[in-house]
Amino acid sequence: FPQVTGIMVGEGEVTFREVLEQYLREAETAGQSEQQPESDSTEHQVADRRGTVAGKSMVERFGQIPGLCLASGYTAPRDLTDLTTLPFLYEDMEPFTNRIIYYETSRGCPYRCSYCLSSIDKKVRLRDISVVKRELQFFLDQNVKQVKFIDRTFNCDHKHAMEIWRYIYEHDNGVTNFHFEISADILREE
Repeated sequence: FPQVTGIMVGEGEVTFREVLEQYLREAETAGQSEQQPESDSTEHQVADRRGTVAGKSMVERFGQIPGLCLASGYTAPRDLTDLTTLPFLYEDMEPFTNRIIYYETSRGCPYRCSYCLSSIDKKVRLRDISVVKRELQFFLDQNVKQVKFIDRTFNCDHKHAMEIWRYIYEHDNGVTNFHFEISADILREE
């Protein structure tokens, strides 16, 4: 596929942002070149099939970004993301009116199912509960109709799940519905 010059490996939020930042730096450089009439700015804007721009290869352009697989090889592995550092995406709810909101409070799965991609990340990582509560309150205040938790096994950390369920129960607005994917065999009586 000549259109593909590289792929992201692993969690993509930070890697994708850094790739976009690199493209923005290149666009700014191209914009500065356009202001100089003697410069051929097209050279700075168009990449060839190998991703070379202005004589710089993909490795020169993106090799410092961990988590990429380029035609010339793999850059450094990227550490797993601290979920609490990820930005909250729903501060402007207008584009999401009458839409299902997808929300994540954990990544990973303690099970090792051979058929499931989630078994790769065996350690379960949690978003800080105070951040989760603040974001849940935002959904409740906005009267969001449906929030779907995309945690692989929401209740694999009992304390985390109970704290969220308790918060939702105590702050129910009668409008917002929450959807969870749980493992029934680890539910407790409470």
